[in-house]
Amino acid sequence: MRRIILCLSIILITSLAFAQNFNSFRNLSTGGALQGEVEKAFDPVDLYSLNGIHLFSGLSNLSANDKIFANDGESYFLLGAASDKVFIKNLKGSLFFKFSDVQSPKAITYNPGIGTTPLTGEGQVHSKWEMYKDTNNNDLYDRYESKTMTLKNSEEKQKMDLFLVLSHKLRDDLVMGYRFGYINAGESKNAARQEMQLADMDSHSYDIVTILKNLQDFDPIISQYEKTNREKGDFSTENTSNKIQNQIAAMLDREKWDLSIYLRNEYGTDKDITDDKASSYEEELSADYYIDKNENFILKDEYKGMINQLFGRFRYKFLETKRFRYPGNLALGLGFRHSFFKSNYTEDTIYEHDDIDFLDDRYTRLATDKYSYDADAKGLGFMGSVVLSYPLNERTMLGMGLLCDINKVKREGDYSFSFEAETSSFTDVSDWQNTSTAYQYEKGDITLEDISSTLSVPVGLEYWFTNNMKWAMRFGSMFKRTMKIEKSLHEPTLITPRTVQDEWADGSVNITHLPYVSELENLSNTKVINSTDLSYGICYQANKNLKIELLGMFEKGNTDLWNTDFIQSLKLSFSLKFD
Repeated sequence: MRRIILCLSIILITSLAFAQNFNSFRNLSTGGALQGEVEKAFDPVDLYSLNGIHLFSGLSNLSANDKIFANDGESYFLLGAASDKVFIKNLKGSLFFKFSDVQSPKAITYNPGIGTTPLTGEGQVHSKWEMYKDTNNNDLYDRYESKTMTLKNSEEKQKMDLFLVLSHKLRDDLVMGYRFGYINAGESKNAARQEMQLADMDSHSYDIVTILKNLQDFDPIISQYEKTNREKGDFSTENTSNKIQNQIAAMLDREKWDLSIYLRNEYGTDKDITDDKASSYEEELSADYYIDKNENFILKDEYKGMINQLFGRFRYKFLETKRFRYPGNLALGLGFRHSFFKSNYTEDTIYEHDDIDFLDDRYTRLATDKYSYDADAKGLGFMGSVVLSYPLNERTMLGMGLLCDINKVKREGDYSFSFEAETSSFTDVSDWQNTSTAYQYEKGDITLEDISSTLSVPVGLEYWFTNNMKWAMRFGSMFKRTMKIEKSLHEPTLITPRTVQDEWADGSVNITHLPYVSELENLSNTKVINSTDLSYGICYQANKNLKIELLGMFEKGNTDLWNTDFIQSLKLSFSLKFD
């Protein structure tokens, strides 16, 4: 048996220090190297530098096939507003709302093994194959074969983010800010979590019925024969998470530099539930035999916990050009993160088998694996950044940076593992002959450790062209090197012998203690991932009040502007400003 140890907490409970929930198209199209009004409005202290009323929108198609930067990306709807008119003196505020609802049909490829070409499609495929044969060569069809298949492979994601930001000027060189956020996300898919009968890991759901029968109505001399086989895999995994964020910040703002301190608290819960079922049923009516196999895999992974993060930023300001709204600057950041949470994990596998052969001998088996652990976790993280935004001239802005994030989470707790199996045999279907019962129990201490480090290098360029400089092209790249180390250690404190008890119809009993080899894995895995993402976009500054931006314009390998993929991939953003 293959034991699954999920180390999701690093991903779910801790986010990169530099990631945020809302990004401007200027930031996205320059690889994260240059900031726009959205970044300023989302920052509790930078918000105070915005004047007037700002309205933001990020519109995209809400279909499952939208593509950012020619890759699959999140399809979302964004609305935001920032204002210096909040009815309280020296107070500015902003409100952001982002929603996404993506239903994605996934690719399906299946070889039915009946001499036909493999089935391909997306989302759901239904097919029926039929054949008639003349097995005794008397020019009459006497055998019918059919195979009916329904295959499903889809994924659904929903997410809603809501944030309120307030910024207050205490004195000429001191700004205080507060940000509140609520994040709700859900995801579901129908891919197998582990190998089950016909399914490999990540296989899609299936329902396959095969029928073979003789056609006595077509050929009266053929003998009676009918056989049915059904293979079914019904897989379901659902993940839900909720987070509440509170952040306070302060900035000391001088003419040539500013110093900011951010303190963020995040409380979150996450639940991951898998209910995978696979079955196989075969019956031959003419011979009165059948085989029925059922397997059920149930997994639940739940946690609730908190992250506290302290981050400081020193920013040196360059002279502002005539063209750019933001002065160039050199920003140095350093932060610390501490997390703690409780984790509860259960995993059950149930296997049932019922078999009656041609002689009416019956065989049954019921086996159950149960594994669980409860653990307390603590995590530490450090982050640092150097980001440069520099105006090369009044038309061109260059941005580049170096960002590093290191995080370690260690979980310690108690685990338990049990195995039970009961196998029985009968003659004449119900005449009991013997039963064999096996059982095993183990418990002990568990230690799970996850270490991740990410190095990011964003580089971006913005160039304003045409004589009136109303148009800008943006290009960017983001190089990332991520290293992940996962460790798991089981240290048993109690192991009962694997015991097999055999009972026969004559009343005799035999008990055997077998050598036990633990099926729990102690792992130490290291994975390194290097990636480079390219981004690009265009901006049109219609007037001082309206800005229109496009993102993800062309696909790799397809530069035809008027293809349908271009329309489907289009990202459009409107920004309005009123004094």
